Amino acid sequence: MDADIWDVFTSETLEITNTLENSILNYERGRDPEVLDHAYHQIHSIKGSLGIICFDRLGSMVHKTEDLFHECRKKPFTQIKTFVRIVFVIIDYVRQVIAEESEKSINDEVIRDFQELLDQDLYKGDPGGPIAPFVHQTASVETNLLRIDSGKLDELLNLTGELITAGDSFRQLSEEITDSRLGNRTSQLLNLIEQLSEKTLEMRMIPLASVMNRFSRTVHDLAENTGKQVNLEISGEQTEVDKTIAEKIADPLTHLLRNCIDHGIDLPEVRLEKGKPAYGTVRLNARYDNDSILITMSDDGKGLDYNKIRQKAVLIPGWSGTDSEEELANLIFEPGFSTADSVSNISGRGMGMSAVRDSIQNLRGSLSVISREGEGTEFHMKFPLSLALIEGLLIKMSDNFYIIPSEDVQECIAIDRNDIDQSLETTSMSWNNKVLPLINLKRVMKQTGDAWNIVVVNNQNDKIGILCDEVVSTIQTVAKPLHPFLKKEAWLQGSSVLGSGEPVLIMNMAGLLDQFRG
Repeated sequence: MDADIWDVFTSETLEITNTLENSILNYERGRDPEVLDHAYHQIHSIKGSLGIICFDRLGSMVHKTEDLFHECRKKPFTQIKTFVRIVFVIIDYVRQVIAEESEKSINDEVIRDFQELLDQDLYKGDPGGPIAPFVHQTASVETNLLRIDSGKLDELLNLTGELITAGDSFRQLSEEITDSRLGNRTSQLLNLIEQLSEKTLEMRMIPLASVMNRFSRTVHDLAENTGKQVNLEISGEQTEVDKTIAEKIADPLTHLLRNCIDHGIDLPEVRLEKGKPAYGTVRLNARYDNDSILITMSDDGKGLDYNKIRQKAVLIPGWSGTDSEEELANLIFEPGFSTADSVSNISGRGMGMSAVRDSIQNLRGSLSVISREGEGTEFHMKFPLSLALIEGLLIKMSDNFYIIPSEDVQECIAIDRNDIDQSLETTSMSWNNKVLPLINLKRVMKQTGDAWNIVVVNNQNDKIGILCDEVVSTIQTVAKPLHPFLKKEAWLQGSSVLGSGEPVLIMNMAGLLDQFRG
């Protein structure tokens, strides 16, 4: 069993058992139905956790205890003390299997004795009488997890960001003052700050299993609703991401999953006619990709119908037509665009895929699609390792500084002013035997003048050159929210402060390229 999953199970389940003990004691004292409801939800949570760990024997005992709660909610027991003691017995068994990391102690004799407790009539008899011929001892339990309020982690990260800025100030000072001792001490300080920032970020990382494992039920329900047969294959669920990404990625993934099943997977009889297995397959995978997290979702369905996309595309204002399957495929992310012939309760209104793209871009991610007619469709989602700490390329334009996230940077190029024509807001140049479109940031910022350095960025399979005055250095800093006045600028995503005290804006490549395409 994966150690991280076990630690999470141990920490959460022990916390729930402590809460359940207090809840059931409060119910014994006050007979408050709301308190009983809370206790019922707690025993239900324990049952679910045991199911994930595959402790089936103990899970069955907890399930029967949950049934007892259900009876008491309908008609309160007169034998409350006996009921409370039964709950205490099951709590002790839960703690025991956690301490032993096994349910071997839950043998046939234990199950039989516990069933005898459950068979008692809790509406009759001597209240508070003995309920068991044995006394169950609770084992002590150690856990490697410490639950910390996420707000405290955010505060720690903000302080780390201030420390990074202060460290950069010392670096600049040591470069100005030629003192070897100061230089050595500064290097030691910067090394410690880097280690601290890495450990702080690790504390915010959680496995994607908490999100991905919930989709088995989603696929089951969608398959039943559509009359289709679908297998879900999950891999890479132990890949860790920033907790903010894990919390906000569930909805976009759910919509893509619904889209794969509703639009991609055919009915069993249609698949058989096409020579495919009756069961369709949806694959969900996560893995590290350099300084990013790559999540892919693919199906072996019918793929995108490019002819139908072309027919719908003519309704888009300003559409000039294209033979590029990549450009046609990306039209499914346009607001209101849909190739569905009818609207179902699952999809077809054309608003979902646009919202999916926006949600992913709001997490500094990118979304692209590859589809082959008759073979299937594959969605690629790419996210930075962390949303809080950003590493990037510091560039200068006029008197202002900007950061291009490192996951978007492909290459830096210095050019001669005769190489390109900058008379237009955007133009192009030859690069690696290909045509490289260029964006002049001065034009974007409504400034005049030319720029002679290019940063080649890669976003959503597009490579575009960003023209700037100067490529300063690489930088690591903590991203902070934009000023409300700047939030309307889609090509910006955050801000920070340099060691010199100067402000710096963090660029959003997805937003800039959308503006460029528009």
